[in-house]
Amino acid sequence: MKRGEIWWVTLGEPRGSEPGFRRPIVIVSSDAFNDSAINTVLAAVITSNTRLADAPGNIRLPKRVSKLNQQFLGSLNEGLALVMGL
Repeated sequence: MKRGEIWWVTLGEPRGSEPGFRRPIVIVSSDAFNDSAINTVLAAVITSNTRLADAPGNIRLPKRVSKLNQQFLGSLNEGLALVMGL
């Protein structure tokens, strides 16, 4: 996994306002961290709700960048630490 790549993950049933179900994420941890012996990557949840696009901690992901079918938003406010290889 490389920084900036978009992956689909299944997060399970959401609790409260946390993200859940199958959804895209964008890898935000550095390539050096991702290539290390640590089996964890840091990711931002991707959402199609761009209403809060200008809020601190959010990143606009235009179609040409994400290669998804519309503009999306990466939300660092709902960041994830994913353990790989389980």
